[in-house]
Amino acid sequence: MRVAVIGSIYGSLEETYANLSGKYISWVLSTGNFGVWPDPVRADRQARAAGTGDFLDYLVGKKRVSIPTLMVGGRHEDHWWINRMLRRGDGELIENLHYLMNGNTTFIEDQETTLTVLGLGGTYSPKPNSGNGHYTVKDVQKACTAGPVDIFLAHEAPDGEQFGNHVSEAKWLNKICFATQPRVLFHGKYIYTKYYQTKQTKTKAVCVGTRAYQIFDITKDTITQVDL
Repeated sequence: MRVAVIGSIYGSLEETYANLSGKYISWVLSTGNFGVWPDPVRADRQARAAGTGDFLDYLVGKKRVSIPTLMVGGRHEDHWWINRMLRRGDGELIENLHYLMNGNTTFIEDQETTLTVLGLGGTYSPKPNSGNGHYTVKDVQKACTAGPVDIFLAHEAPDGEQFGNHVSEAKWLNKICFATQPRVLFHGKYIYTKYYQTKQTKTKAVCVGTRAYQIFDITKDTITQVDL
């Protein structure tokens, strides 16, 4: 299966899918900050600074998500609207855009391969119940019961990982890696793309930078980066 993993795109949907066109992608995996702003007026300060993008054109049907996409939430999305959609049972936020709730797993597949994806979006919050772009202890506890997974799709890097001058303080992601033994961890949030092995669990990890994408051919036995 050929998968494209995207970093924070802040609503640049048309540009993103145009860049992926013709590359035979089966699924796009978004690491958050996708740019879900049905009403740009509700956008937070950072999203407005980055640009709220063209999500509304896709919501009203002017444009269409051209490749099946699975996303976890970033810090900068309209989580009030997302949570309302999820309460209604609409995990498909718009056509071809699927939302993976924190601590949950799902399957992505093509004609040859089926992969298990575990999701944990947002940033760490010490509050027991926080749905505004954070994950909680309950989310982590649920994720740890998932069993072995192929892909751990997160917004943040595990606690202690360094990106330039920034050191992640995302608690308990290492615990999830210990419990579920993912074949690969994909995350975003940071500016630059980085391939690395996590310090505590030696998990293969890829940070996909802002407005960047990385393409992989993934089978049940191998994960190969594709340079197109």
